[in-house]
Amino acid sequence: MLYIFVVVFLIILLVPIRIKLTVIYKDGKLHVYLFSKELNIKTKTAEQKVSVNTAKKVHFKLINFLPDKLRKIIYKASNNKHKLNAKLKFQLDYGFEDAALTGIFFGVLNGLSGFVYKQFQFLLKINRYEFNIVPHFNEVMFNFSANCIISFNLVKIIYMLISIYVF
Repeated sequence: MLYIFVVVFLIILLVPIRIKLTVIYKDGKLHVYLFSKELNIKTKTAEQKVSVNTAKKVHFKLINFLPDKLRKIIYKASNNKHKLNAKLKFQLDYGFEDAALTGIFFGVLNGLSGFVYKQFQFLLKINRYEFNIVPHFNEVMFNFSANCIISFNLVKIIYMLISIYVF
């Protein structure tokens, strides 16, 4: 009985777990799926009066967005050689009434692809990365979808936690 427990425990530790996250923005509506189950995301919008003091507070919050301890944890996790594996796929369909403006944005968005890759590579080991941009000339539209599959096993998570808090 003890051998069966040990074998099951090792299988749980070593077998990779995959999480699939999909974000779709289409026709002005945002849909978020975890595996194939849609998550209900409700955003609260409140009207606030803008004054000089609130504008200063917002600017201060944007500069110091993350606490120091969280910054240190993210930095240690990013330097760890055992990062979580990920497969990323982005699809962007956009268009403007002006074909020249659509063409200019096509170049800008393609340049953004490398920046997005480096931001995700900071915390994840990216196995496959696709960034597809489809311009629709003389047609006003904006549709975006992002698929992300992150795979990890519990041994890797435990190792990362130990390396963050001990070293």
